Amino acid sequence: EPAMDGGMWVSTERALHKFIGERLVLSLAATTGLPNGDVRVIHESPDGRLFVGTFGGGLAVFDAASLQAAKPAKPLQVITTEDGLSSNYVWAFHLGTNGDWWLGTDNALNRVAGSSISHLSQAHGLPADHVNEIIEAPAGVLWISSDEGVARVSIADLTSFAQAPAAAAAVQTFSWYDGMPDTETNGQKSQPAGCVPRDGRVLFPTTQGVAVFDAAETNHVARVAPPVITLARTAQGTLISDSLRTKDPAASPLLPMGTETIRLGPGTSR
Repeated sequence: EPAMDGGMWVSTERALHKFIGERLVLSLAATTGLPNGDVRVIHESPDGRLFVGTFGGGLAVFDAASLQAAKPAKPLQVITTEDGLSSNYVWAFHLGTNGDWWLGTDNALNRVAGSSISHLSQAHGLPADHVNEIIEAPAGVLWISSDEGVARVSIADLTSFAQAPAAAAAVQTFSWYDGMPDTETNGQKSQPAGCVPRDGRVLFPTTQGVAVFDAAETNHVARVAPPVITLARTAQGTLISDSLRTKDPAASPLLPMGTETIRLGPGTSR
């Protein structure tokens, strides 16, 4: 992670380090100020705050300019489950354009807005509870990667959801079904796990290659419908039906016991 003074922040499973050029100028560990030495994500904001997400110690915030070599550091703030986080395993972080903090954990997306903390999980519409990366593109829209695909949701909708929690938020999800090479995106131990190049597209690495999204062309995603059963026979060859299509493409016909042979036909694109 680039530092504001031209240096570079580097994390390991034991400590946080800062390099200027090839010279190591600072190291922080659990014994010198970190809530946990296993650092998973780092972000230095333009105002000099250093956000450090750890594997088990929550999120720590430091004044980057005050950190000195060989001297213990005192965090400005440490946020854990005791303060309302859904988990202390924080491996993704995004500082929103409106000032909110977005944290990716192994148990939901967390939003820190001042002293208020809210969560968005799989139960509310995310593909999975593991949130691997968080990208804002364009301003006001979050892209959230996980082990089960990618989600897109507006910050305005998340604000409404936080103020009046409902059964589900207005989340648009993507998976291999929408053209992703694989639903399992990178993250957790490798950050950043996504980027926005100059052309404005959103890129997430997966286990089978890079998934590329056009942020301007996602209001409607053409999907190939799953196949439908058009014929079914028993083991003795008796024809059960030669037309099991239903008016509702999401409905699944029930086949009687003894069905052995089925024929699949294309569904209707939607």
